[in-house]
Amino acid sequence: MKDAVIFHPARTIGETAGAAVEMGQNELATEYTESAHPYKQLAEVLHIADETKNRTGYVLFPKVTKFNTWLLSRYGKRLEAELTEGIMAGKYAVTMGLNDVTAAHISCRFSPRMSLWRVNRYEFIADVPVEINWKSSAGEETAEGYVSLNCCLDENFCYFIDSVSLEKPDRPLIRLDEYLVPIMSYEDLEAAARTMWEQYLPEVFTDHEWLNPYRLAERMGLKVTFHLLYRRKKKRGLLFWKDGTVKVVTHTDRNDLIEEVKIEAGTIVINDDGEDISKSRLAVYHECFHDEFHWLFFRLQEMHNDDLKTIQRVKKARNQGKEPRNPLKMLEWEAREGARMLMLPTEIIQPLILSRRLELKWTKHMGELYQGIIFGVAEDLNAARYQVRQRLLQLGYWQARGALNYIPHRDGTGRYIRPFMFARESCPTSAYTFVITPAESFNLYRDNAEYRERIDSGRYIYVEGHICINDPEYVLQGRQGPYMTRWANEHVDECCLRFLNVFETDEDYEFNLGYVCSDEEYNRHYIDFVTGGKDMTEEEVNERASQIVMKMPQKPGEALKYLVEEAGKARRKKISAQELSERCGVSKRTVYYWLEEEYQLSAEAFVRIVVGLHLPPYISMRFMNVCGVMLQFYGVHMMYWKILNCFFMDTIYEVNRHMRDAGFPAMTEGIE
Repeated sequence: MKDAVIFHPARTIGETAGAAVEMGQNELATEYTESAHPYKQLAEVLHIADETKNRTGYVLFPKVTKFNTWLLSRYGKRLEAELTEGIMAGKYAVTMGLNDVTAAHISCRFSPRMSLWRVNRYEFIADVPVEINWKSSAGEETAEGYVSLNCCLDENFCYFIDSVSLEKPDRPLIRLDEYLVPIMSYEDLEAAARTMWEQYLPEVFTDHEWLNPYRLAERMGLKVTFHLLYRRKKKRGLLFWKDGTVKVVTHTDRNDLIEEVKIEAGTIVINDDGEDISKSRLAVYHECFHDEFHWLFFRLQEMHNDDLKTIQRVKKARNQGKEPRNPLKMLEWEAREGARMLMLPTEIIQPLILSRRLELKWTKHMGELYQGIIFGVAEDLNAARYQVRQRLLQLGYWQARGALNYIPHRDGTGRYIRPFMFARESCPTSAYTFVITPAESFNLYRDNAEYRERIDSGRYIYVEGHICINDPEYVLQGRQGPYMTRWANEHVDECCLRFLNVFETDEDYEFNLGYVCSDEEYNRHYIDFVTGGKDMTEEEVNERASQIVMKMPQKPGEALKYLVEEAGKARRKKISAQELSERCGVSKRTVYYWLEEEYQLSAEAFVRIVVGLHLPPYISMRFMNVCGVMLQFYGVHMMYWKILNCFFMDTIYEVNRHMRDAGFPAMTEGIE
């Protein structure tokens, strides 16, 4: 099938602002995929996103200032005068090969294609291309070279000419983009995090007790305070570089008071909403990283407010269909990834990973091994398990993708699925995944016809967070619902659909996560309802399936009795009315009513029976006709279709949970 994308509601990764830098609640344990470098997305991902989204010839882009244009517009004339003066004084003439120069005949033209290099929090170097024209005794002459400026951007901007050269300097420093945002790879971020600990809190490398974000912030001269922010539930933290105010909520016995609180410059405000303290710790690290590496950008923009939405946005044309590079995206990616590296430094976590791996060598497969490692390291460092998993993925332990995968539910609860394993070549990067939530699966089923056709074939079911081939070789039925065989659990790439994580940016600079179904092809399979656990050829399976369908009575009650009997034969044990009532989540009285029905059953009753008896699609479709049920292709009926074709081996309780996760009310009678 063709690639297809679902864009789910935006998940805030972290908004930023001038005087205040904000961090969103982005550390949910629902899943983790190393977020790709903003400038290095997989070509496949970009292609799919481009084809899926409504593309226009422009994007809404933050109205931010480029340093090169700002420098030349404000200081270009001054810089030309200083360079000319230096040449006349003989300071640069020899270096540039200038002969017989006179002041009256010198002109300098600077190019905006300058190279920018970070020195420290406040200082950077600008290598500015220059063309010098002059008249000599030989006539008109031209020389091209580079003027290197040592710049400082603290409260005010200042610079001086450090050198002039013919060759472009190559410096062992971190590059800055035109907005003064550092351009850092994962390796650069690791080095940056290590440098911060070495500079501010070196004790951390000899004593893990010093591994504390509040101590780091204190050493950096930052204060940390806690407030419940008004209408900012998604925000985890704010960094104030300038004095400002923020609206907070104060709980009282009678009501909630909303007040405006003054915040001093150099303060991190943590949104204290009773959430997991590990998120607050990460928020502090996030803001510390912003403070160290992104001051230059924010100072350049001269933004002294605490809300990104005040930044004007303008229409900016795509260059050959490509979106312009957004600096806000880049700096948030760096702070997000850098915060994780600060929380669990390589020098500390690597030995613990090795130690735990040696202790847990007798596990079933690598997914299970790394889940044990995650649990152990989290205990060693008093860290959240999902944050340890994120860090392992950052460090290149790809097997950790099979561990600690979390399926959230709409009611705020959730569960971890069983650790699994796969061949690395089937999932070369974390952009790919074999895990999908019921809600995401329903959205894909609703919106993508090709995916829906594949599910409707009856070849796949939803089991343990995967869309798996529906065959006894891979899936077995237990009292709590379907589960994967040991072999299938260790080889999900052989029997489960693969999805692609697509990160896109909306107009509010928030990342969206979507899924793409793969185009892998599988053979048709049927569940144990047909074979009864016997080894049968495909021809025998088809013949048996045809017999079940052809012999089905034409009255709902009689058909139900027949299917109950056939299901009992398949498992070699009769199904009583009491057991059927429990399987369908209704009273025994309701079951007796169904068994006597001569004309029609409701859509809900029909779905309950399909789930209770785990009827495969080719049987449930015939049974639907017998029951006089007409399902539409919208609303809750679309959810019913998904249940019939993918969730039919789940328990009624899991099915009701899937319905709530997809935004529908659970079926009404006998709800767990």
